[in-house]
Amino acid sequence: MSRLALVALTSLLVGFYVLLDFYGQVLQPPNPDEVLFVAPAQNLAEGKGMGTPVLDGLLPRIAERTYWQPPVYFITLSLWGKGFGFDLSSARTFSRLCGILGLVLVFWLARRWELPLTMSMVCVLWTALDLRYQYNANLARMDSLCIVFLMASLLAFTAGVEGQRTPLFCVAGLLGALAVLTHLIAVPIVLILLGELVRRRQVRGVCWFALPLLLGLFLWYLFAAQDWDAFVGQMAAQFRRKGRGWEFFLQSILWDDLLPIFGVFPVNTPPVWLGLVIITGVSVLRRSRFFTGWQALAFSVAYFAAAFGGEIWYAGWFTPLGYLWAGMWSAKMVTSSKLRILLLITAILWTGYQVWQVERAASAIHTLQEDIRQFSDDLAVSLPKGAMVLEYSIPDPYWELQRQRPDLHQVQLSQTLDNESALLRVVQQADYFVGVPNFLDYWVRERRLLPPEAQITKSWTIRAPLAAYSIVLVALREQASHSVILSSR
Repeated sequence: MSRLALVALTSLLVGFYVLLDFYGQVLQPPNPDEVLFVAPAQNLAEGKGMGTPVLDGLLPRIAERTYWQPPVYFITLSLWGKGFGFDLSSARTFSRLCGILGLVLVFWLARRWELPLTMSMVCVLWTALDLRYQYNANLARMDSLCIVFLMASLLAFTAGVEGQRTPLFCVAGLLGALAVLTHLIAVPIVLILLGELVRRRQVRGVCWFALPLLLGLFLWYLFAAQDWDAFVGQMAAQFRRKGRGWEFFLQSILWDDLLPIFGVFPVNTPPVWLGLVIITGVSVLRRSRFFTGWQALAFSVAYFAAAFGGEIWYAGWFTPLGYLWAGMWSAKMVTSSKLRILLLITAILWTGYQVWQVERAASAIHTLQEDIRQFSDDLAVSLPKGAMVLEYSIPDPYWELQRQRPDLHQVQLSQTLDNESALLRVVQQADYFVGVPNFLDYWVRERRLLPPEAQITKSWTIRAPLAAYSIVLVALREQASHSVILSSR
């Protein structure tokens, strides 16, 4: 690697971090669930178990043990938080560092898979500029850590296959196990790698790869066995939500890239990836040597895992693999000067489009910041002392209310909740709901869980990059709507 390439790569990484730091806590997630991941990590670090108290009563015994996600992210974040704190800024900083490591792995994989240096740098550039990847790397979620473990596993696996070095399969298996135990979306790709070793009849390789994977799953089983009913109940709710993945897939294959999620920016899986799945399948059937069979299968399975996953941030999880895939196709197909010129023009146009989208998101930061500050300050002085507040708001008021109003009892709602009796019980106990109207309509009004005396007492408008949206404060009890507005100051 030349000094110029090293300087260029370092500049990209630094610029990526500076941009995400500029976004800070302003760009919002489409679901206000960051506290649901930070809380278990904090409780674990403080020796209180790995519970999520803000979901108490909504999922089986989740206040004591968190089972609806695998545990590695919580464990990793608890170690990070011991040194850097458990506020939102610290948790997002951890994700940003994972995002940077992901870019480094994109470059290493590109070079390992024999992409030219220039195309390898282009893959890194496109990944860094992609709003979906930026989005994931600026959220307190496990997706960025998962793709880091997965790409590192692919790197070790490739080195093991090419060098016939069996111990590297143990490294690949360990990293694959960490990816799976960070997020289950990694399961299909890890199984593809194991299946490739079986196909090659590398018995020692299979054993080395499977050993850490089986050990990790066994440790997870021991953790789940502490409260098997809670584990089954929480995971069942999660998988019922994932069962709606067809809806997301059908939406993602359409070119609805300009449709905003809460006015922030597009985050669906671009249909160009589906095109790559098709032409890769045709290439493999025709016995083309563009890809090895396991690479083509791993890319395709990763795409469908993201597309059918039913969550919009899975698009960002797949993004680095998608650009590596596109880079490999580009490098293989350039066989003449005319094709090189066409590729160069396409690369310039796509890079320009990405820069335009980033500029549009960045230019809205100041306005978003003002609206969010106004919303947070108003809400903090609009709630009576000791009130129980249900929250499904974007921006999420949890962090600011925790700082300004520790007297409040905050309960975080989630789209994973499907137990109507538990939801009704919590709604009946609560004094207020604060959040986006569509959640209130779909999850509460349509299910007739809202008491007849409920009424909107305040509303705010958040001006996001692509559109404006509303936040409402709803008094769930008649006496709550007549409560004296108290100031916490």
